[in-house]
Amino acid sequence: MTHTLSIEPMTASPELRLRANALSVGRFVLHFGEMVLAMYVGMLIYMPLEGFIPVSLQGIGMALFMAWPMVVWMRIRGHGWRHGFEMALAMLVPWAAVVGLVGLGAANALPWLTHSSDAAMYLGMLGFMLVRRDHHAHGGSHHHAVAHSENRPRRRLPWRRVFLVAASVPARAMRWPAR
Repeated sequence: MTHTLSIEPMTASPELRLRANALSVGRFVLHFGEMVLAMYVGMLIYMPLEGFIPVSLQGIGMALFMAWPMVVWMRIRGHGWRHGFEMALAMLVPWAAVVGLVGLGAANALPWLTHSSDAAMYLGMLGFMLVRRDHHAHGGSHHHAVAHSENRPRRRLPWRRVFLVAASVPARAMRWPAR
């Protein structure tokens, strides 16, 4: 093996830079898709339970049930707790702002605001990810997020048990007698 020692900076060919950029964009889009999918999983878990929650709290219940699977999935993918909670806040704060504005009567002047809370969630997450694009575009190697845990042995999650519980909770809730 030969090594070249040079003080001249090595520049990658345009083709290599294009591939690297395409890979980075692909990872970014994949991460955003994973977050949206995690939100939908939370929604599916929440829907059978919605009848047990007072009507005035159902919107906040749906939003929280959409946020926690994102945090869990980000932890599984190697992100730190802080990054997961930041992503959840990036989703919840715009949603809460739109819901608050509608509650204050802004929908009378801006009728489109009534149905824009879902779009606010997606745009809040996308905006946060664009601000932190270096973190969200490089895939699953989050060395800075897990550097503090290198000393501890890695615990394995019992996936079979997790999936069985996740599948049985909605199934049991749907069999619950209606009152």
